[in-house]
Amino acid sequence: MKSKRNLLFSVLAAIGLPAVLMAQQAGLKLTNSTNEAMTVTINGQRYVSASPVIEISYLMPGNQYVRITSAETTDANGRTVAPRDLYNGWINLTDSAQTEARLNGLNGLQILGINWPWQQQGGNNNPNTQNPSYIPGNINIPWPFPPGWPFPNLQMGMPEADYVRLKTTIDNQSFDSNKLAIAKQAAAANRMSAAQVAGLVKMLTFESNKLALAKAAYANCVDRNNYYLVNEAFTFSSSITELTNFTSGTGR
Repeated sequence: MKSKRNLLFSVLAAIGLPAVLMAQQAGLKLTNSTNEAMTVTINGQRYVSASPVIEISYLMPGNQYVRITSAETTDANGRTVAPRDLYNGWINLTDSAQTEARLNGLNGLQILGINWPWQQQGGNNNPNTQNPSYIPGNINIPWPFPPGWPFPNLQMGMPEADYVRLKTTIDNQSFDSNKLAIAKQAAAANRMSAAQVAGLVKMLTFESNKLALAKAAYANCVDRNNYYLVNEAFTFSSSITELTNFTSGTGR
């Protein structure tokens, strides 16, 4: 029995286990066209590069939130110069492949293409022609996101299925205060689009609660340029004015 178990583990190690691990890996090669060093943060994990090129492996495939900042430097007087945002948004990382991208110097991210492991073996560049995540290259992702910009292969905000479940949970609450508490909890833990925030705010009854949620959700909104959509959820113009002052930094 022991020999059979050892044989099973050997088979998994030789065939099954690497395949499982391979299916859970994605890579990213990023180049900064301005030749600056940069720091890349993916889902809370920071990767610091001393050069304008960085390669990151063992990432989860799928839609991932990425923030790219310039490296912290010092000026001629020895004072620290704070990093500045170079890109802040979503990128789709293809399973079992390396996504190659470039910061184009215009506050945008350009997807150059997908590097498949099979390329090194002289095989098909895209062995899985049915893979909907495949990107042929030369797709420009501008940032900040302009209104109405189509997001190919990107997911904006909270996944639709999760958002529907959240709204159902909120709708099942009897008291407005409970609805607010659940909505704020979700807004703190998830990135949402302005339209999704507006949908949650409209589920509340009291104006003060609506305003509280709109303010709380602003920090994790992925398309703040569309936050005017939230104004439709308010009854009084004074609430719109207060939210506008808050988002512009004058009412904090």
